[in-house]
Amino acid sequence: MQFIYQAKDFVESITGLSQPVLHLIVGLFLFGCFYLWTKRIWLSWGLVFVIEFVNELNDSIPIWLDNRHHMPVYEGWADNISDFISTMTVPTVIAILVSVWRYRQRARFAGRVRPY
Repeated sequence: MQFIYQAKDFVESITGLSQPVLHLIVGLFLFGCFYLWTKRIWLSWGLVFVIEFVNELNDSIPIWLDNRHHMPVYEGWADNISDFISTMTVPTVIAILVSVWRYRQRARFAGRVRPY
């Protein structure tokens, strides 16, 4: 597990980007890769959701096991929640926009919605 933290710190130091920006980029990258692989928007979103959830559980395990940072557990959770939100924001917006666009396209071709 220490390797994962070292890899994250290494990527952060090389790119010079903050962790929220890296979470956003990685979430978008995974979402795009999963979409190219599955061709299903919500399945891709779900896979990113599961990976990010497992990642945040992995990040919070040291807080649960030993509180060597001497911080209240809710502060660790606040970091996890902000990481989760920054990772899932762009994939969620894209998935919603694509779903609405597809619905409107299907409805337009079926004659239920007037064109703009």
